[in-house]
Amino acid sequence: MGLIAVFSAMAIPQLASAGTRFRERAAVAEFASELRTARMLALTRHVRIDARIAPDGRSVTLTATGDPETVLRTYPLPTGALTVEGWPSERTLRFQPSGRSASPATIVLRGQEGTRWEITVSIAGRVSVS
Repeated sequence: MGLIAVFSAMAIPQLASAGTRFRERAAVAEFASELRTARMLALTRHVRIDARIAPDGRSVTLTATGDPETVLRTYPLPTGALTVEGWPSERTLRFQPSGRSASPATIVLRGQEGTRWEITVSIAGRVSVS
């Protein structure tokens, strides 16, 4: 019984840490998916799509530029899972109707346990996570 108690005491913090990493990884994948959605909307609607981070860093809004500007979606970042540390200086990523990005960008996210995630958007519009 004592061995079971010792092993359980050692395993519980590891399980909690694994759960946190899983939530972070899922949040990063959702964030990257939202940027991929912006690219696909630009391709299918044949308009420029802007992905803008809110000033507080808690949500990303996709807007179609044009006359008038239309909000298509707002994606709230999961509370507490990630913080946005780095975003392009103008706080906007623009996808052209061709699916290309207006400029390459790297978005830096930080997890609860200090894990650093980078989402890179290439000039071709490809979104990758590292």
